[in-house]
Amino acid sequence: EVNSLAKNVIHREIQRSTINEGQLMLEAVTMLPDDALLFVGNSMPIRDLDTFLFTSEKQLVTMGNRGANGIDGIASTALGASTHFKSSVLVIGDLSFFHDLNGLLAAKLYNLNLTIVVVNNDGGGIFSFLPQAEYELPYFEPLFGTPIGLDFQHAAEMYGGVFKRVNNWNEFRNAYTNSLSENGLHIIKVVTERQENVNIHRDIWSKVEKAVVANFT
Repeated sequence: EVNSLAKNVIHREIQRSTINEGQLMLEAVTMLPDDALLFVGNSMPIRDLDTFLFTSEKQLVTMGNRGANGIDGIASTALGASTHFKSSVLVIGDLSFFHDLNGLLAAKLYNLNLTIVVVNNDGGGIFSFLPQAEYELPYFEPLFGTPIGLDFQHAAEMYGGVFKRVNNWNEFRNAYTNSLSENGLHIIKVVTERQENVNIHRDIWSKVEKAVVANFT
């Protein structure tokens, strides 16, 4: 009963008019066809998968990869795994994507098919949930947030990929569905804001807690 209640609250509260990381994972899963691969990066993507991938009749394969430094090698691993699936999607943060950017060469050399959704919050979003985030300057941003300010369009084109920058849900859904219907490498950049992401997650967690307490006391 608690599980069902929590799922209902999460599903209701994550539906927002503006792009956010939690709903992004839900949207990516919803539009995937059966027997597709959903590969997720570390830090926030794997946690959002855990929170927003609800049980359903859809048959999906989910994968992740933990590199020596946590976020390295993810794009390369996803490209290798994509050879076994008709449709493959990688959801990854901008830092993780940057760490394995040259792995995209495999897509160019071997004509691999992969849609990469880059959640671009300009840094390490997971650290914004930790206590040190209170000390934004001069310590947090250079040591934990580590913004890199990269756009990735030229990198995508260098490796023969199709690059799309989206600003709203309609643009994302169009770019995403088109990428799944076409061969080759597709990179969709979705800009989010780290602190807003923290606020949305904490707001949802709080509402789940209140709903459970209200229902069982």
